[in-house]
Amino acid sequence: MKRSVVLRSVSFVVLGLLVFLAVVKFKYGTGEDYPDLGASLPTESFVLEKLIQLDYPPGNLAVAKNGDVYFNYHPVAKVERFSPATVFKWSNGKVEPFPSLEAQKDFQGTFGMTIDKQDRIWFIEPASFNVKHTRVSAFDLNTKKRVEFFEFPEGQAKFAEDIRVTADGKYVILPNPGLFSFTTPSVVVYSVLNQESSTRSGVRRRPFSGYETVDASAGIRLPIRRSTPWCGSAAIGVHLSASIASVAS
Repeated sequence: MKRSVVLRSVSFVVLGLLVFLAVVKFKYGTGEDYPDLGASLPTESFVLEKLIQLDYPPGNLAVAKNGDVYFNYHPVAKVERFSPATVFKWSNGKVEPFPSLEAQKDFQGTFGMTIDKQDRIWFIEPASFNVKHTRVSAFDLNTKKRVEFFEFPEGQAKFAEDIRVTADGKYVILPNPGLFSFTTPSVVVYSVLNQESSTRSGVRRRPFSGYETVDASAGIRLPIRRSTPWCGSAAIGVHLSASIASVAS
């Protein structure tokens, strides 16, 4: 009798899980074939060249004015389990940890990066299952010293994976598209100057519901066969300059 009750309960749980997965699949998991964007380009107009052979998948990169390339390993791969370094600088054909090998232990998993007009490279380290706070930091390209650091309150900017900085270097913009349609999309604005006096007053969240570039259900075209309605952080940078005045004001 007990066994039959347990089996029946397990069956109901499995059935409920299958129904839930089916709903998620049909509501959020549909996509369309990714078009071959390069089919119409003449092959003689460009030449592909492999610059760096990596041991693990890259996450993001930024190029400085002098041509130096900064890049990182993808944080989802958890490469820190196998590699002593996850953030690098490529200059004059040589790859080295950035800012140093010793400083790698201070990163919790960098994702997006950008270089501002003040010659600082900014990193965003999103929150994850085992990390509660999203963090942003900046390093001076010349001295390699960390010059800015901020840790957001728990739950804020949780899904932010990209980062941009205004031309004057005073504001850091983080697109926070959320996960599918379960969370409200927003843009997080961090005031670099206000951090000097208050680490909280410089941070604000403003929802952008219905705005195409942070609509997680719109479907972002990815370089894979199917486009997936996922986090839309890749698209926000395109429209950032047009909306920065309203966001930062």
